[in-house]
Amino acid sequence: MGDDDCVLQGDDERRKMRPPRLESNGWRPLASLHRYWPSHRWEIMGTGQLDDELMQRVFDAWRELRRGAVRKTNAHFYGSGPDALDPAQMDILDVITSRPRWRMSRLARALYLDPSTVTRSVDRLAEYGLVTRVPAADDGRGVQVRATPSGRALSKTVAQRRRVVMGKILHDLSRDECENLAEALETLVGGVSAYAEQLESAHVEPPVLLKAVPGAE
Repeated sequence: MGDDDCVLQGDDERRKMRPPRLESNGWRPLASLHRYWPSHRWEIMGTGQLDDELMQRVFDAWRELRRGAVRKTNAHFYGSGPDALDPAQMDILDVITSRPRWRMSRLARALYLDPSTVTRSVDRLAEYGLVTRVPAADDGRGVQVRATPSGRALSKTVAQRRRVVMGKILHDLSRDECENLAEALETLVGGVSAYAEQLESAHVEPPVLLKAVPGAE
């Protein structure tokens, strides 16, 4: 089998492992990605050992997105004004609208957030009339949350705005380049999510870095 055969085989593997399309509101739960990036994902991809410079380039791009570029475009994604939702609240609303209803504990797991954090965010969404709490269908003592018609309408409107803004951002990329970018970002999300789960399952505490710096008190 020649080198070209290897490349084609790798492309087939990537297509087999490609995650399903996004929901209509543009959201795909991280939990649904895990089975598409198993622990041997990196062997299939054939990336091997990455050099420090390349890994730093990836991190630098990630950091620049987090720092300023994304913050500057948030208002165009999510709207502005005193009643505008912040990105985290909009993310929670998008997740809630992806299903008819959610148990709070399951919603917190899907969002990788502490239950108390999700509860506070749901409280605010409920104040705006975007979600409502209802008795659990299978447990009269339990409570579930679901989106209201206003919440679903807002999620749909924001999804449309996202597509417009992303179309302008990706304007200079070809269809193939956009496809490659999407697959690379999906792979990155899967890698980050899998690594986070490994840390959580192993109960690894974050390092205290300041004390490791010489001269730090």
